[in-house]
Amino acid sequence: MKTSWVPLSFVIIGLVAASAMLGSVGIEAEAHPAVAASRGELPIVLIEALYHDTYESREPDEAFRLLNVSSTPAGIGGWSVTDGEGTVMLPQGVTLARGQAIWCSKQAAAFTRQFGFKPDFELDDTDPDVPQMSGSWPRFANAGDECLLVDDGDDLVDALVYRDGDISVQGWSGPALQPWTPSTTFAAEGQILYRKRDQATGLPVPDTDTADDWAQDPGDHIDGRRVLYPGWDLDAFFFTQRLTETAILTVAIAPDNLFDAVANLLTSAQESIQIESYSFRSRELADVLLDRLNNGVSITLLLEGAPAFGGVTDQEKWIVRRLHDNGAQVLFMINDSANQVHDRYKNQHAKLMIVDGTTVLVGSENLSYPSMPADGKGNGTAGRRGVYLITDAPGVAARARAIFAADADPTRHLDVASCDTVPDLCTAPAGFEPAPTPDWMTYTVQFPTPQTWQGTFGLEVIQSPENSLRTRDGLLGLLDRAGPGDTILVEQLTERLHWGPSQGTPESDPSPRLAAYLDAARRGAAVRILLDEYLDESGDNAETVGYLQAIARAEGLDLKARLANPAFLGLHNKMILAHIGGRGYVHVGSINGNEASFKVNREVALQVQSSGAYEYLKSVFEYDWRGATPPVYLPLLASQHEVPRPAGHLLISEVYYGVAPVQEWVEIYNPTNQVVALSPYKLGDAVHDDDYEGTYQFPPGASIQPDQVLVVAVTTSGFQKGFPGRKPDYEILGTDAQVPNMLDYPARGEGDWGLNNSGDEVLLLDGKDRAVDVLVYGQGFFSGVVPHPGVAYGHSLERAPAWLDTDDCTMDFRDWPYPSPGHLPTHRSGQ
Repeated sequence: MKTSWVPLSFVIIGLVAASAMLGSVGIEAEAHPAVAASRGELPIVLIEALYHDTYESREPDEAFRLLNVSSTPAGIGGWSVTDGEGTVMLPQGVTLARGQAIWCSKQAAAFTRQFGFKPDFELDDTDPDVPQMSGSWPRFANAGDECLLVDDGDDLVDALVYRDGDISVQGWSGPALQPWTPSTTFAAEGQILYRKRDQATGLPVPDTDTADDWAQDPGDHIDGRRVLYPGWDLDAFFFTQRLTETAILTVAIAPDNLFDAVANLLTSAQESIQIESYSFRSRELADVLLDRLNNGVSITLLLEGAPAFGGVTDQEKWIVRRLHDNGAQVLFMINDSANQVHDRYKNQHAKLMIVDGTTVLVGSENLSYPSMPADGKGNGTAGRRGVYLITDAPGVAARARAIFAADADPTRHLDVASCDTVPDLCTAPAGFEPAPTPDWMTYTVQFPTPQTWQGTFGLEVIQSPENSLRTRDGLLGLLDRAGPGDTILVEQLTERLHWGPSQGTPESDPSPRLAAYLDAARRGAAVRILLDEYLDESGDNAETVGYLQAIARAEGLDLKARLANPAFLGLHNKMILAHIGGRGYVHVGSINGNEASFKVNREVALQVQSSGAYEYLKSVFEYDWRGATPPVYLPLLASQHEVPRPAGHLLISEVYYGVAPVQEWVEIYNPTNQVVALSPYKLGDAVHDDDYEGTYQFPPGASIQPDQVLVVAVTTSGFQKGFPGRKPDYEILGTDAQVPNMLDYPARGEGDWGLNNSGDEVLLLDGKDRAVDVLVYGQGFFSGVVPHPGVAYGHSLERAPAWLDTDDCTMDFRDWPYPSPGHLPTHRSGQ
């Protein structure tokens, strides 16, 4: 290589606004209008992407992409790419049209397996349809290397230095580019290093020969800190889909009316149903789909193959097996690294349905009975607060079909598997019978029917990971327009305090969403933020609320934030409402307020300009904001003439017993206003001193705060089988050194802990061995306490409300299909 170097730092001028995008990481390349460079008419070709730490064994799928960013064709025949050791050369006669990009790989067959399309050139002869290059492959080192583009005159054209590569090479300035790996969610393996793109054009930002030009740039919180993996369709979906169309728009609310709205639309299908969902656990909706299958409707499902908190449940396996066996195409997005199969997205988290190719449903809720309860609503219900938007807008339907086609294509993507190829995900245990929706009676329905509007709407389809973080349009672009006299209403499952590394802060690693809310308030908008208090295990939402409130007080902002659980099973919504310039906007979908939702998950949202929809959803928000505790339908309470008061002592608030003994646990609640020292207290199932059952004492120093719940498990390891990643507060048998042990109390009982499925008693005793609280179920007996009949396998006995004790377990406790250790069914502040 010659030592001379032609500098390529340039300023792109005359940017051409183009709705078409560059050649694809996911679809074949094609030429597009490009731009002129300050060097005049000399064509400019850049290294646009490098795939170096790859998925395949021995990495035969390594590849780089070249892009002509100039306004003239570029002849690149005889050009080479090298790392200073290996060098590969393009054949003579190759020309890049303006804006054209090409992928060059070591082996086309390996590249195609991972990317889902063929490269333009390969070195090894593995595909007769792909032209060959000559030379020896550079073998880009995972630990760090240089990627240098050299023309046919041996002049350096472009350079990339990454990780521990040599930053002194000509053509590069400053620190080397590093993959974006703030946590294990963002893997270095498989990550494609690629250039930032201008939001207006989709073309690379001006080249400065530094790491700032690349999408992994840690200093850029919007266009940087990005990742890209094989199989993504970034080029096809770089821009949001913005439309103005005449259409019908319907808004459905969970849990109030969503089941009926979804069931009725699915029942109306005559030709096809396509569903992209995180999970499918509703027996009643499965019955609707089975009916449609029997009527000749084609049905395709794409589900997440490894959802959090236990994976694909037996309920879901039972459902999808029936659908598969009756003709539905059931697909899962899976990860099987042992066989070099890597799921494209961290989670297939979208909630998208398409009926007959024309009607689209986009929302926050999965197909499950907590989100879409099918019980009768006349006596109340319970569920997760969420929203769906339903429309027949043709442009929205076209984009939805394109997303589904790109995601659910097993011919292109190894990570899309069927029940035939992953039978374990479609096989429930023998004899398993799925649970229907219980007849819940906890939340009084406030919004009994969906609302519908017909007219001309401004619509925008937004999706992750390709375009949800744009600031020119989309959600952040909308929020950026809010100012004095405007209103922003946020109702979210979660808003993380900061993105990036776990040790970061809102200042060093801000969440662009929180920053947008705060900036709107600083410009004079009224901002209200409502976050979930029930499903958020880590307490991150409480931290976020405290942070926002502190800033609002310090700066005098019209911003308020609260926690809520309006419909009893959590606030699962992902909804932002905006009233800007006298017009109402709604943003509804699956996107949570964390970094993964924007950058590595498949998510879909729909943003609509509709003052009618805004006002309706504003009424939902205002009801939830008020935090009115839904009435609890308890006949005993209805017959009393005095208002029941919280118990003045510790209570057993939940018991999980219908499982293996090592998985059992008991939850204790302090409804008082005093800290209670627990060390004198005992917990057990021995009614008498000589019973062959066990009693255990809390260790020295143990205490429980006012309004606090604590969980005592038989074993931590058994507890984690049902609640992965979580730990109890105490355990009876020592399986985890980080969890304090309960102490054996031989004065009461002569055996070990073990709750009988047919009936038993759970006793909480004070320092004098007096029964402070007793739960009795099934065939169990304790004088003065009415036993509960017991629960089904996998359910728990939960006290509802948590603060009431009547000694009638049929009144105090309920059969609860969603065991929730550490969570109260009714928070004290909502009494």
